Amino acid sequence: MFLAESVAGFVQSFIACPMELIKVRLQTATYYNDYLYGQRRTAFGTFKRILKTDGISGLYRGLLPMMCR
Repeated sequence: MFLAESVAGFVQSFIACPMELIKVRLQTATYYNDYLYGQRRTAFGTFKRILKTDGISGLYRGLLPMMCR
């Protein structure tokens, strides 16, 4: 049972990590920064900004701590 739960959590981390990162970025974003860069505060806008600045690997920032969690 422990092995099955561990594998499920491992796989789930790859799906949930980008969503958690976008959620945290939206929660910590300031309206002033959004005004400067001319972007709206939406999940898709944040997703595009992460891809543009950090690439695909930027979506998985914090993956190891999420797996430990």
